[in-house]
Amino acid sequence: MGGPIDQAWEKWDAWRPAEAARVLAEVRAPWCVAAGWAIDLFLGGQRREHEDLEIAVPGARFGEVAAALGDYELYVPGRIGERYVAWPLAEEPERLETHNQTLVREPATAGASTSSASRPTATRGSANATRRSGCPTPT
Repeated sequence: MGGPIDQAWEKWDAWRPAEAARVLAEVRAPWCVAAGWAIDLFLGGQRREHEDLEIAVPGARFGEVAAALGDYELYVPGRIGERYVAWPLAEEPERLETHNQTLVREPATAGASTSSASRPTATRGSANATRRSGCPTPT
C-alpha cells in the first residue's frame, strides 16, 4: 500500500522546463510542458513562481518517458478515503490503469516522505505526468 503524501509543498524543488528537456532529450515519444509553465512559455517568460512542473505524455508512450527517468523514483498518487497516498510505480505498475498522474523524485531525497523534497517532473499524459493525446513534439 502507498504511503501518505507530505503536503509541505514548500519543500519541493521543482524542475524548470529546460531541466525536463535535458533529461528527456533522447525520448522520441511526444511530450509537452503543461499547466502553469505552459502558459508562461506561451507568454514568453516566467510570470510567477511554480511549485511543480507538469509535462503531458500520451498514455500509450509513457513507458518511454519512464525509461528515461530510470535514475529517479516514480510514484502514482491517489487517495484512500480522505488520505492522499503515493504508490511506488516499480512495485504497483497496475495503478497506471486507474490513475493518470505520476510523481518523480530524485533518489537523494529518499529520506523524506514521498513528495517532500521531491522534484516533480512528469505526469503521465501531464513530478508530474498525465495521460493526454495530441501533445506537440517539443522543440
